[in-house]
Amino acid sequence: MKLNIYCGLRAIAYIITEGVNVIKYGIKRVNISFDNYYEYIAGLPVSKRINRRLKRQMRRNLWRFKSRRQNLKRVLQKHGYNFEGQMSREQILKLRVKGLNHKLSKEELYMVLLSLQQKRGYKSLRGVSDNEDSDYLKQIEKHEENLKQYPSIAAYLLTLDSSTNIIFTRKSYEKEFNAIMDKQELDEGLRKKLFNIIYYQNPLKKGKPGKCKYEQNRTVAHASNPIYQEFRIWRDVNNIVIYDDERNEVEIPFELRKKWFEKCFAGGNLTKASCCKDLGYKKSASFTWYSGSAIVGNPLAIISKLTGLADVQTIWQELYSAVDSDKLAVFLRRKYGFDEYVINELLDLDLSKLGYCEYSVKAIRKLLPLLQTGMKLKEAALQVYGVVEFKDVALRNVVLEQHFESYKSLVEAIKKRYPIEEIQFEIDHLLKQGNKGRKAIAQQKRKDEKFRKENPELSDYNLLKLKLWNESGGISPYQPDYIIPKEELFSDKYNIDHIVPKSKIFERGYANQVLCPVSLNEKKGRLTGIEFAHELLGLNDKYEAAIEKFPESKQQFLRMREDEIPDNWVSRLQNSDYNTKCFGTLGGTNIPNKLINRYVNEWGVNQYADQDARHYLAKCWVLANMNQETVNYFDNLKAQSVGKNSESLYRLRPGIAPIDLENAPVFIPRIKFTRKTKYGYTPRFALHGETVYGQRKRLYRNAKGEVVTEYFYKVRQPISKLTPPMVEKIMDKVIQRKIKARIEEKGDHEEGIISLVEHPATHNGKPIKRVSVALGAERIFPLHSTDGNGRTGKKNAFDRKIDYVFSEKNYCLKVWVDEKGKTRKEVITLLELIDALNNGGVKHDGFLLKENDIVELNGKQWFVLGAAENIYIRPVYTLSATNQQRVGAEDWPKIQKLVVNQLGDVTKKYGINGAQSRD
Repeated sequence: MKLNIYCGLRAIAYIITEGVNVIKYGIKRVNISFDNYYEYIAGLPVSKRINRRLKRQMRRNLWRFKSRRQNLKRVLQKHGYNFEGQMSREQILKLRVKGLNHKLSKEELYMVLLSLQQKRGYKSLRGVSDNEDSDYLKQIEKHEENLKQYPSIAAYLLTLDSSTNIIFTRKSYEKEFNAIMDKQELDEGLRKKLFNIIYYQNPLKKGKPGKCKYEQNRTVAHASNPIYQEFRIWRDVNNIVIYDDERNEVEIPFELRKKWFEKCFAGGNLTKASCCKDLGYKKSASFTWYSGSAIVGNPLAIISKLTGLADVQTIWQELYSAVDSDKLAVFLRRKYGFDEYVINELLDLDLSKLGYCEYSVKAIRKLLPLLQTGMKLKEAALQVYGVVEFKDVALRNVVLEQHFESYKSLVEAIKKRYPIEEIQFEIDHLLKQGNKGRKAIAQQKRKDEKFRKENPELSDYNLLKLKLWNESGGISPYQPDYIIPKEELFSDKYNIDHIVPKSKIFERGYANQVLCPVSLNEKKGRLTGIEFAHELLGLNDKYEAAIEKFPESKQQFLRMREDEIPDNWVSRLQNSDYNTKCFGTLGGTNIPNKLINRYVNEWGVNQYADQDARHYLAKCWVLANMNQETVNYFDNLKAQSVGKNSESLYRLRPGIAPIDLENAPVFIPRIKFTRKTKYGYTPRFALHGETVYGQRKRLYRNAKGEVVTEYFYKVRQPISKLTPPMVEKIMDKVIQRKIKARIEEKGDHEEGIISLVEHPATHNGKPIKRVSVALGAERIFPLHSTDGNGRTGKKNAFDRKIDYVFSEKNYCLKVWVDEKGKTRKEVITLLELIDALNNGGVKHDGFLLKENDIVELNGKQWFVLGAAENIYIRPVYTLSATNQQRVGAEDWPKIQKLVVNQLGDVTKKYGINGAQSRD
């Protein structure tokens, strides 16, 4: 049996065949949140871990700010300082200026100290990498320069309309605090206590290192450790492999590798071009270098050059472990006698940014002597530890990781059930691209859409003509002296020519197309562009000058002669990118998208848009009709074309039986709401999901004229995460109008959000990347620290409140029929579910509906968007965020909940009146 599998964006399609017969087929959806999806296709890096860590840190900082404020109030009130009224910003700033020269009353000093506690200023910490060219630091520098004209920060702020986003250094705030305190005649102990409450900051904690991959009981070394840098350079230099034009490996003498090591160890970078030059080759583009484009030199070489020390191990340890720059400067001056220039340069070194390596110092000391003899790391590891050093599958992006893990799980499940002997696969073109590639694709898509809107009257063919006309400056390379009038462009005098004929190479894309007069196109026949221009038209110099105007991607076709047409044009796309290679580690032959896309249209199965999962199943069916022989056939198209026309060359016909695309089985992964620990069940889903800035309140008059207090939470949301309801809840109405205007301009919420991610709207001269949204207090539940048994405490039961559960995403809907035959529904919150699970489970009749559950209604399958009283469902095939419908009261008796396994088989099916099984 053969497994054919196509990994699309957010859906994986598979078909199992035996000969020409289809044994099994289906679709597996991939759980990718829409905000991650928008970021991914816009070419932005996506990392749930980083986002989660940043949001958790924001909430922790908020909690710390409130704790300091409460502590400050408590100490002041204990010593008789208090004020019950309110003061404006201007009044408080004037009090701060007054306090520089006069003694303040207890009420005035209370408000001044609370004002000083609001902002502590920017403090650079050793171990935190700062970009000196960042806008943030430039703004601080600008305000610090302006501050020199005023006696204090408060005096400067009085000249500005707002204090928002005006930040100074920590030293400037401390200077103002001390200047005010000098005039207040406070007890020295109280003054010191107040200073510590406001400005004390714990030293930065070092990151927790992991365990060595070889010495399991040893922690890994820091990457700035001199012994690791020596180990790393030997490892990379020994791993360099270079091939000549005939794909034969070039022998590299060990003495040359040693020379390369010395260059890197001294701080220089080693590039592919320099290595090829040392070997006597000029054209580096003809070679493959497995180590990447460059080997970075030793970053510690600068320490040796600055200090003149041959052994930097001791001073490295002191630089790496120091947490206070001032104390480190005193130590370096006293111990080594360095001058101020050397000390300042050493203080600027940021060793912590290098992070940790994978090996302990003990393992490095065992392996390094073998690497110094020219042995590769995998050979050294085999000799010392008896294990092979395999290259890990690392996809560098959480979206790719999710697709890879889903793909891997599906392949393993299929292999367990079916005797799979062969695998053919391909992945979506967006999954092949890095961030830059996806960004370029998104930008080109926007340009094409704009171009189409500007020329709505033109057909697709005439649009392509106009695009080629604009690209070439209105000329055809076969008529370089004549500028084609635009009014003649769309006539039958001109058509589009394939530079290298379709009968010679399988390349029908834009890069192989130019404008050509019809009369010349008929004469060109099967000649390549350069052969036609040189041999029949005699345009040697003029042709060469004309093609310089074209992009490089097109120039390769304009210069390609018949004997230069490669015989691996299609097969070289197989596993050509890193991401495809990662999927290829699971086995199988890669069939390039170039072939699949051509025959999806040719065989008439392109009936679904790319926002429909069945689109990928259609591609998988085309893939199943191909094999390596198909790839080889189109590689050698030039040899196959003798005595044939191009139409017959491309006339392939599907061999396997057609499938029912309309009703393909679908599996949608369940969302995990809970985590089971040794303490019991705890919430898993939606923790750290948002940047919550605490509860707010708003007063308004209702329809009866009564003053009502409304409580809500201020939540910072990235633009990519905005749903239609969230747009209505944006707190800044000016920003809300700008976002709504962009969505209306694009005509669709999803397209509008993608546009805002790629090209942010601006407000006050700055791009809008995230906004504050007001969410109802009933929709957010603050979690506290646990009681040690895995259960969350009641309000005020425990100390720290830093995590939140979003209740609108964390419902379980209980549906049953009561003794009177009436349909009943009850919402179970996540925390109620946790309590029930810790006490034996949820007791119920009927069934429970959770997010992503599949139900059957009116003969079609749908999945649940989020369990609530008014539940919404969406077709299982759609990948769009907008295609949904509400379940009406008349629908509940007809709904059946399905339990579907990974292969799309319905293993359980039960309804509201007669359950075959229980959750």
